[in-house]
Amino acid sequence: MCVLRYMNVNYSFSIVDNYGYVDETTGIFSGLVREIQTGRADVSAGSIFFTEDRYEAVDLIKQGNPHAIRFVVRKPSTSYMKNIFLITFNLSVWVASVVVLAVFAVAVNIILNWETRNKQKVKQNKYGVSDVTLIALEAVCQQGTATEPQSFAGRILALILFGAFMFIYVSYSANIVVLLQSTTKINDVQELLDSRIEVGGCQIHYMKNYFEGVKKGPLRKLYEKKIYPDQYFPLEVGMKKVQDGNFAFHVAMQSAYEYILKHFTNHEICGLQELPGYIEENLGYIAVPKHSPYKDLFKVA
Repeated sequence: MCVLRYMNVNYSFSIVDNYGYVDETTGIFSGLVREIQTGRADVSAGSIFFTEDRYEAVDLIKQGNPHAIRFVVRKPSTSYMKNIFLITFNLSVWVASVVVLAVFAVAVNIILNWETRNKQKVKQNKYGVSDVTLIALEAVCQQGTATEPQSFAGRILALILFGAFMFIYVSYSANIVVLLQSTTKINDVQELLDSRIEVGGCQIHYMKNYFEGVKKGPLRKLYEKKIYPDQYFPLEVGMKKVQDGNFAFHVAMQSAYEYILKHFTNHEICGLQELPGYIEENLGYIAVPKHSPYKDLFKVA
């Protein structure tokens, strides 16, 4: 608009329903590119993405602003993405706990059998592996034990065993509570593919073309598994699903930001993240007909 006023020319607009795609059967373009190619329009009011077939049909004279199209998603809860019963402790803590439990089990076995040989007040003549295993599980699960060591060393060992695993049990339970309330960041498209999060694309003509243009890698698998054939939604519907959670929407970020500012709360905005999409960042071009006499004028303007 500003350029046309600057050039002091009369103008009228032609409204089309898409940016322009070639029919593989007839080789004829539709939409905006067709208007430019046939001379019905002298210049495009909006910018179009560069493709080889468009470059052959029209002249692209000026790059527009970067046009980012990415996945926008609310960070999912940790429990939705991972098994919180396993990630509560890291691997080294799990290994250390098992080693400590094994050492205590061996020590308990030695002491209890020593007590039986020395004819102390014990409830049975011999303690086997199954008895010691049961005592160890009782300590881990904080259920107490019916086996009572009679020697001073045995009671000290039992006190340390149950005390140590009481603190481990409390820490484990506290971490579970924290993880239930926490969110986790999706680091890449592969994680999005492997997760239970639904995926959809904005219902715009060019979106499907770019989805199908990727022939390999995680993005191709994501399209085949979670988007094809009908996971396309209008902007309002897709962003509402993002707001509800556990949904990733492939959308032009400018449009997404406008919706977010109007409808999302501050808490919901803080939980949003972006992921690289099928069109990470693209520059649109202003188009004019081939050999247009106005080409240089529009370039200067």
